[in-house]
Parts: sequence; C-alpha cells; structure tokens
Amino acid sequence: LGHPKYNRRFQVVEPFYNGQARVQCWNGSWQVINELAETVVEIASAREVDAFAAVSADLVGFWKTQTLCAAVELGLFEALPGNLESVAATTQLRPERLMRLLPGV
Repeated sequence: LGHPKYNRRFQVVEPFYNGQARVQCWNGSWQVINELAETVVEIASAREVDAFAAVSADLVGFWKTQTLCAAVELGLFEALPGNLESVAATTQLRPERLMRLLPGV
C-alpha cells in the first residue's frame, strides 16, 4: 500500500476497466495501457492531437468572430451599460436570447 504500481507517469489517467486504462502522456498523445503501464495501443499520437487542437482553435476563433459580429450588428455595445430589459429592447432580442449571447462577448 502506498507504493507505485509502475514507474511511468502520465498527465491524465482514467480508471482501469478490465485491466486497461486510457492515459494521456506528457507529450499530449493518448494511449491505452495495461496494469503494468505497458502500452497496449496508441490512440492518438502527439502530432494528431496537435492537428486536432489547431482545427479546434480555428473553429472556436470563427465562433467568437461571428458572435462579436452579431453583437455589433445588433447594437449591443451601444446599448451598454444597461439592465437586461433595456439592452434586450435596444437590440430587439428576447431576454433569454440576449442571455445566451452575452457570455460570448
């Protein structure tokens, strides 16, 4: 009790199931290991993870740009400061839709 089961260290270790666990290595790659920390299979190499992260960042950047564009077109920034009802009236949005837009700007 209290002694490491294996010497390898990982950034993320998910719970073991049927003697295997999914882990993220320090280089960003994902693997499935057994209880001796031996690699059973590499799920995604660090290069694949980096490519996915780049595409994901581009998509998030697109969403942020579109959100800011919508806020400008609706006149949101001119309506600030104000309470929810006054800003909703100025932008001609229902308050619940304005509440969805505000965290994005």
